[in-house]
Amino acid sequence: MIKVRLQGTREEIIWFREQILARNVNVEIKEVSDFFNNKGTRNFVRNYMEINRAKRKR
Repeated sequence: MIKVRLQGTREEIIWFREQILARNVNVEIKEVSDFFNNKGTRNFVRNYMEINRAKRKR
């Protein structure tokens, strides 16, 4: 399992999750957190995920 912290705008993080991670057949997203505000900025948020390597089907 890999734990990932993403930082960016909400739109950038959603784009990354939907376009990059969700479409990658080698990655299985196990858990996604809510968005958390970053201190000192209103534009950027952070988001945490747990990711596993997808099991290969034979």
